[in-house]
Amino acid sequence: MAPVFLDWVKAPESSKWLEVGCVKGALSEAIVHSANPNQLTSIDPSELFLEKAKERLQGKGEFIVGDASKLSFQENSFDIIVSGLALNFFPNIEKALSEMKRVIKPNGTIAAYVWDYSGRIDMIRYFWDAAFKMDPNSRDLARGFGFLFVLKSI
Repeated sequence: MAPVFLDWVKAPESSKWLEVGCVKGALSEAIVHSANPNQLTSIDPSELFLEKAKERLQGKGEFIVGDASKLSFQENSFDIIVSGLALNFFPNIEKALSEMKRVIKPNGTIAAYVWDYSGRIDMIRYFWDAAFKMDPNSRDLARGFGFLFVLKSI
């Protein structure tokens, strides 16, 4: 998905990028290989994920433990801000988007993609259906991760 997304973003070469919620670096890798960034900074709250991303990109980019709701960058710092398959995991999406808006340069681009929640997404649906059967309290966890769509009568 990442290369298709980057084609859609159509970012100018030599841009300064921020990836919010990089997890293990799939989108970061696509940015490095196809977008020719001047600079890439990727943040994620998980040190373990960031270590995997660093290994994957072999020193290309900067990887920082960070919170989408409290970005540690100055205003107007980035040309492009992206997030791939991570928005629904941000505890406070409104604050995260506000922070992205704060650190984007004037006329910059903020873009993201998530799973198509209007569709079936069987893989996730089957997981949560099984979790609900094993533990009805798992509904609270599903809600916390933005997966309320899978709730159904059991």
